[in-house]
Amino acid sequence: MNSGDGRDHGAGAADSAEQTCPGEHAGPAEQTGPAAEHWPHPVGGLRALCHRVRANPTGRAALRLVVGVLGAVVVLLGLVLVPLPGPGWLIVLGGIAIWGVEFHWARRLMGFVRRQLHRWNVLMRTGPWWLRALVGLGSLVLVGILLWLSLRLLSQLDLGDLLST
Repeated sequence: MNSGDGRDHGAGAADSAEQTCPGEHAGPAEQTGPAAEHWPHPVGGLRALCHRVRANPTGRAALRLVVGVLGAVVVLLGLVLVPLPGPGWLIVLGGIAIWGVEFHWARRLMGFVRRQLHRWNVLMRTGPWWLRALVGLGSLVLVGILLWLSLRLLSQLDLGDLLST
């Protein structure tokens, strides 16, 4: 299945030995003309390292292991940060994107998330004013509850005990 961006998103294409490396797109590598001169070639840096590592089965397994562990650490860190003010969900999505370097299911999940975020943005831009007001009010209530819970938790901590240990 081709999404129009020059990359093949079919189930078999991503699981083949010719996976793309970080920052590299599968697709129009066979282009000719002026556009082909600007297309990234795996001649150095991260892409070349990625191709060398994937060239043997042990390197491929080690790369999958490293990407899996690194992605899991980032996702877990993001999940810990979700209830706190800040970019918790963004960090979770970053971890899934790291997994997407090696795992087809993660690339499909990121595509799904992008489509849903696009639908949400369109709804918020073109939807009725009362819906935007309701979402804004709900967000304010959620932030207020989180702030209240944070302050309540902080007021129960004895900072003197924490600093003396």
